[in-house]
Amino acid sequence: EHKVKQGTPTMGGLIFIIPTVVVMLFIFIYKKQISSSLIILLITFLGYSLIGFIDDYLIIKRNNNNGLSESSKFIMQVVVAIIFFYLFMLSGNEPLLWIHTLGIKLDIGFLYGFVILLVLLSSSNAVNITDGLDGLAGSLSLIAFITFGIICFNTGWLNGYEELGLFCFSLVGSLIGFLSFNLNPAR
Repeated sequence: EHKVKQGTPTMGGLIFIIPTVVVMLFIFIYKKQISSSLIILLITFLGYSLIGFIDDYLIIKRNNNNGLSESSKFIMQVVVAIIFFYLFMLSGNEPLLWIHTLGIKLDIGFLYGFVILLVLLSSSNAVNITDGLDGLAGSLSLIAFITFGIICFNTGWLNGYEELGLFCFSLVGSLIGFLSFNLNPAR
């Protein structure tokens, strides 16, 4: 069944990564300031995008499906997660486990780094697993980022929540453009 997909273009992520970053650049130029939360998000977004780019580039260069090895991809993902946690702590954010609906607010300190590691590794690998099936990763990401955008716009306690919402909705728009050209058969 995969013979039918032979010759399908790879590196589709560029179609939604570049427009999202450009839109965020225009927002930065317009507002002339940017929140630390958005900077952290963009660095993490670009870090994981770079890992995907290297993986796809190696697949193209080697002319087979052998991109990055699982261990090297995992190490790179851990490095990006550590950078995220470092920037998060450096920006003065509190490492809180905060469940608003139950009124629970716990300072979990460096355990927060492990929570971040778990969330980033599991979500990036979930996308990586669904990638390659026409439209599956893009459509699932679309649903997730619509949800994240709505949550961000209704979260007044989060630093830069409006910018984070705009990031999510910019990514949603880019994903819609990507999906319109990635329907089966992908073209």
